[in-house]
Amino acid sequence: MKSKKLLLKFLILALVICGVFTLTSCVTSAFMGGVFAKTCGGGFTKNDVIEYELNEDEKSYTLSYVPSSIQEVIIPEKYKGLPVTKIGRLAFVRYNSVACGQGSYIGMELNKLVIPSSVLEIEDYAFMNEELGAAEETSGYRISYGSIDKLYFNGTAEQWCNITFGCSPFSHETQLFMNGSLVTDFIVPQSVTVIGENVFCRYSGLKTLTLHGGVTEICKSAFQGCKNLETAFLSDSRLKIGDLAFAGCESLSKVTLEGVLSDIGGGAFA
Repeated sequence: MKSKKLLLKFLILALVICGVFTLTSCVTSAFMGGVFAKTCGGGFTKNDVIEYELNEDEKSYTLSYVPSSIQEVIIPEKYKGLPVTKIGRLAFVRYNSVACGQGSYIGMELNKLVIPSSVLEIEDYAFMNEELGAAEETSGYRISYGSIDKLYFNGTAEQWCNITFGCSPFSHETQLFMNGSLVTDFIVPQSVTVIGENVFCRYSGLKTLTLHGGVTEICKSAFQGCKNLETAFLSDSRLKIGDLAFAGCESLSKVTLEGVLSDIGGGAFA
């Protein structure tokens, strides 16, 4: 009888210790993980299915999770009758935890990704196909970068330019197709006035760029790392060029500016 009581006490003590350790791991991860604070204790261990979350407006969905076993992803225009308008933070990133809350963040390697024209925003860290900032680099986590071989966008050039890119979906090997055609020479549509952040960041398939006179601003990192971009024609307008807009465009040998450069950010052509 005494032995049974001792065993019961031991089991209760073990459960308490495990609970404290789990809580400690979660808190440690939250403070040390920075932007990844919402993940802890293997937070990405989920069912082997793609998941969506209803947005706050209750009229649209966010793609929130893609299992690492899937290498070809076709995002639908609609889910449960409502448009899919966002690709959520860490949707294509996996987390493997180890002791003390530390672990690895792994960018997914995809053969094919199809993005519908309904998507209006790609949140920051939705993909981990790029180097992160110093804070994440030194947070104690191991990071493995992912890639996308072929990216298909089922929309127009105007719709692509109007997406809010919290991060770039491109790795340097990615091929971008718009309505079935490989994008190498890009002409910005007349209706676009601002080229947003990261819109073509690290897209090595881009060779020529033409902007019409209505474009007034090229935002930060818009074409950063487009290593095969050779020529850029910037038509007549008052144009503001943001930080790092063309940084790392190592093949860029000709830039034609017919308008007035109203402002240029740091390292815009570094």
